[in-house]
Amino acid sequence: LNGAFYKQTFSPQEKADILTNTELNAKVFILSRAEIDAYLPTHFRSAKATEYAVAQGIQVAENGNSCWWIRNDEENSGRAFPMLSTGVVGQSLYVTNDFVGVRPAIWVTIE
Repeated sequence: LNGAFYKQTFSPQEKADILTNTELNAKVFILSRAEIDAYLPTHFRSAKATEYAVAQGIQVAENGNSCWWIRNDEENSGRAFPMLSTGVVGQSLYVTNDFVGVRPAIWVTIE
């Protein structure tokens, strides 16, 4: 996320407004469960996949939404939790499951 995605997605002005997540030493990151609880209201937890994500193999549920990864800060087992298409956290899965999408997060300065 901090390589090609960051370089290709944001303009120079946008990059100037993106703060570094000091805990992760990253500009672009995946939200943790605690961050989701603190900053993402329940009605924003389900998400529709982009056309690009669908073309890359993300699954789309019957409700039109897709699953996305939550950062796992508690262990280093190669497993993480998906936010399910219904907006609730699922059981941990190996991150090699490519049917789950990524919902990048950034911190920005607001003037």
